[in-house]
Amino acid sequence: MGKALDILRHIEELYVAEPDFDKLDRMVENNPERLDAWEKAFADYDLIDVLNAIDAFWEFKSSKSRPSVVQIKAKLNAREVEKVVTDKVQDKALAPAEQLMNRDIELKRCRHNLYIYKQAVDYVLSELLLQEIPAGIWRKMRFEGKYAAAKNKGLFDDFDDILVGICRRDLGKDYEFDSEAMIEAQKANRNFDVNRAASKLGETWVNGWWHN
Repeated sequence: MGKALDILRHIEELYVAEPDFDKLDRMVENNPERLDAWEKAFADYDLIDVLNAIDAFWEFKSSKSRPSVVQIKAKLNAREVEKVVTDKVQDKALAPAEQLMNRDIELKRCRHNLYIYKQAVDYVLSELLLQEIPAGIWRKMRFEGKYAAAKNKGLFDDFDDILVGICRRDLGKDYEFDSEAMIEAQKANRNFDVNRAASKLGETWVNGWWHN
């Protein structure tokens, strides 16, 4: 539901004098049906194209009422925006997610599946990076540029923490399974000191979203 929240946050920024982003974050729990509807409505479009369509609607609409899904889609059609390929093979966030997961597998400390890794990569690029650079610049950047910028700014340094946060948000628990190193330690009847990424969770994980 990350794309839906990004879209609704952008509408909130444009149309509300004092945006209530906490209310939007609570929608993950309070109104998941609405989020899911927005997510499905724009699943075939790249996020940057949807945000640009909202900007165009806001700029040229005399009445500053929030645009509906139908109105945003009409603007996308008028701008002849091409739909994205939805095949997972074409999902650019999948490649770095696989690399990060394979790294952890080699280190015998992987505790999440590929879905969580991909959601975590999406979170870094769509949430954390937007806190570091102006939204206008972010929207014009291609995926490769966003990924490079996030790495240069050290936004992947706490990736273990982010994995825990995403897992808790989507699955309601910190980890999905024991790492290979933990299993080996248990078989050898030894204690395994795990660097629990949840150590900062109490301070930074609010209403289902990660906050600095």
